[in-house]
Amino acid sequence: MLVSSSLVVCHGGSGTVLGALAAGVPVVIVPSFADQFENGQRVASAGAGQVVASDAPGTRRPPGVGDAGRIAAAIQEVLADESYAARAHELAHELGAAPLARDLLASLRDSLDQT
Repeated sequence: MLVSSSLVVCHGGSGTVLGALAAGVPVVIVPSFADQFENGQRVASAGAGQVVASDAPGTRRPPGVGDAGRIAAAIQEVLADESYAARAHELAHELGAAPLARDLLASLRDSLDQT
């Protein structure tokens, strides 16, 4: 069964963000902790989505019911503005062109064997 999506809404964990971008799908990130805030900022800076974080600069707190309106607004904007999807597709091509880890490791092993 083929499943497609126009948007991924997540907390911004690396696996979900990379998976969405590799599939060419824009992201709305609602970070809660750890690297999710940075991942959100990077996605937003790349133009492939938006981050909805605390409205108090410098604070890190999980989203609450009071954030629903801002999350909904981000979802609507990302879906309405085709530039987010276009940028996500560009990033998917960049990610697809990256070498596979196994190939990179094989090359590294070969380089180390020659020294």
